[in-house]
Amino acid sequence: MISDLSLLTTLPGKDAVVPASDQGYGVQCVGLVKYYSSCGATAVWKEGDLVGESPGLARGTAIATFDENGKYRSAASGNHACFFISFMPSNTGITVLEQHVWPDPNKIQTRNIIYRGGRGDPSNDANAYSVIL
Repeated sequence: MISDLSLLTTLPGKDAVVPASDQGYGVQCVGLVKYYSSCGATAVWKEGDLVGESPGLARGTAIATFDENGKYRSAASGNHACFFISFMPSNTGITVLEQHVWPDPNKIQTRNIIYRGGRGDPSNDANAYSVIL
């Protein structure tokens, strides 16, 4: 969970964050989650409930994509971590708070991620996101 719910509205447009433990890696999506939550290192993250199957999911919940073994894959692409903001109208996807390589890798932003049913890059498929435990 994000440390302060007001950050969901005050952080978009701010400079991306890099936790001290990640200084050698530059701006990464996990940096935002690690900096503003108590999730800890990605090696200890465990997969919780699927976001799409959690209609009561709280704003500010830390979410990520996980592999078939329930582990966060720290790869160059195809994986992602962010904070849940809301479900999109007509349940077409989710809105998240993130640092992402697109469109501006140096800024915190909000983004809509559409349900794609497992097709394509998991980081761009709302079906691929689960709660971080």
